[in-house]
Parts: sequence; C-alpha cells; structure tokens
Amino acid sequence: MTLTFWSWAPAAAPTVKLFEASHPNIKINLVNAGQSATEYTKLATAMKDALLRRRLNDFGSLLGTAWEAKKKMSPRISNEFIDEAYAAAMDAGALGGKVTGAGGGGYMLFFCPFHRKHHVAE
Repeated sequence: MTLTFWSWAPAAAPTVKLFEASHPNIKINLVNAGQSATEYTKLATAMKDALLRRRLNDFGSLLGTAWEAKKKMSPRISNEFIDEAYAAAMDAGALGGKVTGAGGGGYMLFFCPFHRKHHVAE
C-alpha cells in the first residue's frame, strides 16, 4: 500500500522513514506541498514585526499573502465557495484573511480597518 503525505514541514522526511520502518507494508509518498521553512519563517517574522510595530495594515496584507501561499499547497485547501467569500470580503475592505480548521469545518477570519468591519461581515 502506498499513501501520499502532503507536508510543508521540512523535517517530515525523517518521520516518514521511521514510520515506514515500523510499517514495512506501507510506502509513503512524501510531497513537499508548499514553500520552504525559510520562506514561512520569514513570513511569520514579518507578521510578528508588523504587529509589534503596530503596522496593522501591513499585518493584514501579510495575512493575505500567507493564505495565498497556503492555497498553493493543494487544490483541496480551498473551494469555489471559500474563494468567492474571500473575494467578497476583500472587495468590502478586508486587507487579508485566512481559513482556520480542517476537514470541512472551521471559520474564515479577516483583518480589516475598524470602519470597514460591518461591510466585511455582510
């Protein structure tokens, strides 16, 4: 049996090898599904820096950048409904957003200027 494991964690390969050693009848096809750890670290650092410096608009934009990067990992990260809702929120004034949760349940959250929050919520 072969299983495909999508990961964006650079340290996944040793874990896969350990799993395969303990389950010899299962082969893991490890797929690097996203950006490198260096790129994610830079993005997370930039988001933290924006928050600490109270550059909230920059934070919102970086949140959107992170969401776009995550969607590139797999076509199953998003769907037409999510993409349309995201586009509507951005059109209403959100600076960025993301989906939380997994497996068909979760929430969308958006960062927007205070005076646009009611427009985004609609």
